[in-house]
Amino acid sequence: MAFPNLVVGDLVLITLRQQLSVQAGEVTCGMACSAVTGLSQSIKAVAQQMYSEWTGSGLPIIASDSVTFTPAKASLLDKATGFVLQVGVSSDTLTVGQDSLGLAPGQVSPVVRKTSQRAGRSGRGRLFHPFLLVSQLDNNGHLLPGISDSISVGYSHTFGEVIIGTAPDTCTLVPVIIHRSPLPLTFTPIDDILCTGLLGTQRRRGQYGRPNP
Repeated sequence: MAFPNLVVGDLVLITLRQQLSVQAGEVTCGMACSAVTGLSQSIKAVAQQMYSEWTGSGLPIIASDSVTFTPAKASLLDKATGFVLQVGVSSDTLTVGQDSLGLAPGQVSPVVRKTSQRAGRSGRGRLFHPFLLVSQLDNNGHLLPGISDSISVGYSHTFGEVIIGTAPDTCTLVPVIIHRSPLPLTFTPIDDILCTGLLGTQRRRGQYGRPNP
């Protein structure tokens, strides 16, 4: 399949999924193409690079060795309709977590907040970091500060400014909050990604994380 190259202003939804047996934890973030130098890059190349950013972020170090970091998915969005135009999936060798200690109850996940300069609920987003370990909680069930910092650093690295390709042919992606209503799609740049140490309980879904661009 031929993958068209990105142009400035294109919106991409990144989906990153961890797998634990039959359970899965999924996080998403919007990215916007902010610059192109020379020849641009395809949505497939975006998925490849995002997998490298994710698995090189330090997050596998604090993940269970029972968890697999499955291929990254990058979805090019049609701004006029909000529909997915094309999907690229990474084809890297899969990464597994590195921590051998036990898992905490599955429905509990640290909340990671995405904030911007835009006021109100439309100017912020969140994701739920999946598959917390028992060793990452104190005796009162609170997230350890060092783990909270590692999660913040990990997602800030993964969803920071990302350069796809190598000079002189590159495109630059920046993290954004995508606004789906009213159409066409618009976006607000994300200023900060931070794990506050709060734990969220997911009762309504079979997966740990819920799509939230």
